[in-house]
Amino acid sequence: ADKAVTPAPALAAAAPPSSPPGASTPAHRKVATRQDREALLRAIRGAYQHRLAATSPTTSPSAPSAGSADDSDDLDKEYVRTAMGGIMPLVVDCYQQARKTQPELAGTLVVNFTIEAEPDIGGLVTESAIDPEQSQIQDPGLGECVQDAIFALELDPPTNGGTVKVTYPFTFSPRIIRAVGGTVRNEGSAKQ
Repeated sequence: ADKAVTPAPALAAAAPPSSPPGASTPAHRKVATRQDREALLRAIRGAYQHRLAATSPTTSPSAPSAGSADDSDDLDKEYVRTAMGGIMPLVVDCYQQARKTQPELAGTLVVNFTIEAEPDIGGLVTESAIDPEQSQIQDPGLGECVQDAIFALELDPPTNGGTVKVTYPFTFSPRIIRAVGGTVRNEGSAKQ
């Protein structure tokens, strides 16, 4: 089921990120190395398969179930909002870098991404793509920077695990940057 995500608060383009790049915050950390990221992803997927098999003996662990209508069983909107809170300072930095060569760069950049997360382990963005048909901004450097920022983030463990697909449009202008909302589609979860 699609769920609307409330937009994140607008951020002034001139405001510095809430923490320096690479710094840890309680809810979000940058993954140190590619190997660390791959190990975390293996742990998330292994825990998901184990939890799915343990809670639903009739369901094959290799085939995640369709998203549940019960919000308490899925990565909820608040978890996605929190994830976006960690991403926004990095996105602002990407935009500021792009404006060094294109001072008037403005418009919407739509990003489709997938979050996989498990309790007691954490979460990662595992897929990310710029939607060129929905995006007004077609700057490859900005798109690549935003995708790299999203991929680099390790998220705190959610209450419930699962996979969620998110469509998130970012609106950029020289004066303000904001996430204008998004949709969340749960791809699979298992009851605990």
